[in-house]
Amino acid sequence: MSVSCKRLCGKASVAIVMLSLIPRFAVAQTVGCSLRAGAAESQCAEISKTLGDPYNDTGYAHEIFNLSRAFSVQPGFFVCRENGAPNAFATPETVEPGTIGSVFLGMSLAQSELRRSGQYNNFTLPAILAHEVGHIVQFRERNRLTTKLKELQADYLAGWYMANRDRGVARWSETSVQQNMSTFYGLGDYDYNNQDHHGTPDERLAAVLAGFRSATLSLPAVYKASYQYVSSQSYEPNTGPGDGSQAGGSLSGQDAEATVKRCMSKRIASCMDDCTNNYGFSRSRCSNQMCSPDSGSNQSWERVCRAAVKE
Repeated sequence: MSVSCKRLCGKASVAIVMLSLIPRFAVAQTVGCSLRAGAAESQCAEISKTLGDPYNDTGYAHEIFNLSRAFSVQPGFFVCRENGAPNAFATPETVEPGTIGSVFLGMSLAQSELRRSGQYNNFTLPAILAHEVGHIVQFRERNRLTTKLKELQADYLAGWYMANRDRGVARWSETSVQQNMSTFYGLGDYDYNNQDHHGTPDERLAAVLAGFRSATLSLPAVYKASYQYVSSQSYEPNTGPGDGSQAGGSLSGQDAEATVKRCMSKRIASCMDDCTNNYGFSRSRCSNQMCSPDSGSNQSWERVCRAAVKE
């Protein structure tokens, strides 16, 4: 089977033969939505970079940017026309040059969830994408948990992301998270929700809520916390995470404030470089929206910088 990749050029859609852009994969080796080789070919009839309309594509582009920044990874993101049931998955295979790993969002899954709640009020699609990017982090850390525990850890990381994504906007409470994700996990007709791969609805919801309550943690800290959480739910021995975080000395007074300011300046500069050079947004848009310390999940930057000073 060949998989075509479509990119939009203005209003024209150009089909590119799979071999010109995407390496041919072997058969997928694992279960769950954290897949190895062969994922794109075995799961997708066609892959693209668009959800099919400019409004949803704009929201998708913003989400991709926020996810890459929050998780400090840069996978390729694709929309997949599923061969089977609505689904989403991640693979360590690099499909797009200049990226590491790949995340595929099923078109049927996206359309179903958008019909259910629309883009602005949709909680599940960002959470699904965060779950898949959580797998990209696991690939980087060479995570050795069992399949089920990897999936529950990715749910935990998704909850952490969602708590920080709209921080300051007050759009989501723990109650609304519970209602949204309970409904989604209870649908039962998505491979993404296969209990044999991901855990029961109750287990998944508990992991998401645990992550949501861990909003104040930095990425290295929440990775450890998520690992410890899922490991405590199982009697299986597991290898510890390899995030390599190190504790430093503490500072106080003016030195601490100066360190926080330097940390913030570095974050803003790094975000601006990423936003303009890698994602192609205008400098004004990056400065005023995407990289503003007062915008969305960016409001966690100062908290993370201050926590680093105290360690």
